[in-house]
Amino acid sequence: MFISDYSSAKKALKNKQYDSAVYYVSRSLNAKPNKKKAIKLLEIAYPQAVKYHQQKINRLNTQKGSTSHEEYSITNTAGAKSYTGWSNAWQKFTTTSAGPLKSITLKLENTHATENYNLYLDLYSMDNSPSNANPVNKFLGSPVLTSNISKISSNTSSPTDFTFIFHSDVNLSANTSYYFWLKSDGYSGRIYMNYGEENGGSGNNFGSLYHKVVIDGSNENKAKWPQLVDEYEALIKLGSEINRLRPVLLSAVNYNLILTAGDYTAELAEARPRAADYHYTKGMDYREDIAKQSQKQAAINFKLALKYMPGYMNAQELYEETKAAGTFTLLIMPFDGPDNITGFIRDQMMKNQSNASKEFLEIVNRDQLETILNEFALVQSGITENNYMEVGELSGADHILSATIVTTHSPVQKITDRNIKQQRQVVLSTEEVVDSAGVTQTIKIKGTVKATVQHFKKRAGASLILSYKITDLNDNQIIYRGTVDGKENFFNEWAIYKGDKRALNSYYERLVNNKERFAPDAETLILKIAKSTSIKFQRKVANHYSN
Repeated sequence: MFISDYSSAKKALKNKQYDSAVYYVSRSLNAKPNKKKAIKLLEIAYPQAVKYHQQKINRLNTQKGSTSHEEYSITNTAGAKSYTGWSNAWQKFTTTSAGPLKSITLKLENTHATENYNLYLDLYSMDNSPSNANPVNKFLGSPVLTSNISKISSNTSSPTDFTFIFHSDVNLSANTSYYFWLKSDGYSGRIYMNYGEENGGSGNNFGSLYHKVVIDGSNENKAKWPQLVDEYEALIKLGSEINRLRPVLLSAVNYNLILTAGDYTAELAEARPRAADYHYTKGMDYREDIAKQSQKQAAINFKLALKYMPGYMNAQELYEETKAAGTFTLLIMPFDGPDNITGFIRDQMMKNQSNASKEFLEIVNRDQLETILNEFALVQSGITENNYMEVGELSGADHILSATIVTTHSPVQKITDRNIKQQRQVVLSTEEVVDSAGVTQTIKIKGTVKATVQHFKKRAGASLILSYKITDLNDNQIIYRGTVDGKENFFNEWAIYKGDKRALNSYYERLVNNKERFAPDAETLILKIAKSTSIKFQRKVANHYSN
């Protein structure tokens, strides 16, 4: 085990696969910490691995560009101790430079014991009644922008910063006043504010809300943030390996590693929410298009947002929503070909759907098909599973899978080589003689032995080719097509002999120990192929729908 890991580490280092070299040599040192060559290799590989990731981070930061934004908040936000009901809450703010509105944060509580509430912000550019504290009279017409709808859970009994995200390319103008108005489907919540000012308010009273406005003034390539997360995580993982090895080497061989593991937790803490925001924003963009493929892409991105920041915003709720909207229903039609094989593979497809495809694929199973045919009395009207358009429409299927299976069989062939002559010189006996000096010697008496061999070969085989296509029922266009094939060969080789077995060479000596076996029939061979082919077919179809 040690030799394998150390050799693998040397090979990885030679190929400039520095991370792998670190992990291989670390494993070898855990098994044998007194290997000086392994310690030396580690002290070469780890700095190279760190250098590689740091260079990649530098490139990504250059490609990403700089981040700049402006924040506007009330004076002494920590002092916003007063609160009131969030009904008719609004606030004015003034920009200093142009840019798209990214987010607005308020301090809220939901005091209801069981009810969750959905909230959002509308943004306006005009105050139609400056002397009035009621936003119903102040802000008329359509808003300039609307934030995402966010849920505040019940029993949020302490002041919580609650951020509303805006997804729009609309730029706010510089040196311009704007107004946001909090909308809600319930009124059991509190909002924090300071009284004594008239640039905002709530409950039809003037005040100044606790708020933070973020305007994005950057041209940053946000797609680089997920890659930066990967790099920082790789560096942290490498450092953990060094920190884990340090006490092992110190205890076992009294060696103190000269390596220092860097701390990248602050960089990772900054990159994670930005990576999550990148995917959340992409998900929101895809969500605008009601097409299933777009909804699927939205769900994938919301899931990635949750990967980088568990519990990020309302990404879980949006993932569930878009996953449902982006799931395709597949109806598998009876296949063309030999009945026993087509039925078997089709049933396997319907029963054994892989986990990889379940996220965005629902296969209409046999029970559902029978229910559809029976409930709509289709059998009596002459409609069967083969009437795919009618059954597809009734099942709510998006796609139809059809396939054709062709099988071939090579019958048993037996080849016999007869009367193969074998001979060899062997020791037949020994004889003891006494030489002139009186010493006894053993003499080997050699001779030729012979045998005749009958050599037999038996072979059979079968093959299967499955050609399939998946058709979109909406426009009857083929969206996927492909083939899956398999083959199974039977081969049996043996020999018999007459004469002296010692005459046989090593090849026939092995074969005479073999026995003749019965060749499987065509059905057995093809069924064996069908089992392996059905697994390959399931994987291939799953790949079309997996994320």
